[in-house]
Amino acid sequence: MENSNAENSNAENSEEENFDNVYKKYKETKKKLHELNKEKRLLEKELSNITKIMQKNCKHVFVREVTTSGCYREIHDICNICGLWG
Repeated sequence: MENSNAENSNAENSEEENFDNVYKKYKETKKKLHELNKEKRLLEKELSNITKIMQKNCKHVFVREVTTSGCYREIHDICNICGLWG
């Protein structure tokens, strides 16, 4: 009887340790994902600023392009170098 109680106690401890390890890994992964998303937002903002500067300094070469298809096509002038819509 005492042996089965000891086995149950060991099994419960093992399950708790397993849960704790999984939970710890979950928290670490979630924190890492949050940091990566923050870094991604900063890089997107930096890229946007670089694009604005590039479009201001570009010697534009505009090309007419069809931007939508169908019965109501739209044609826009788009810079071939920096992608600015004119």
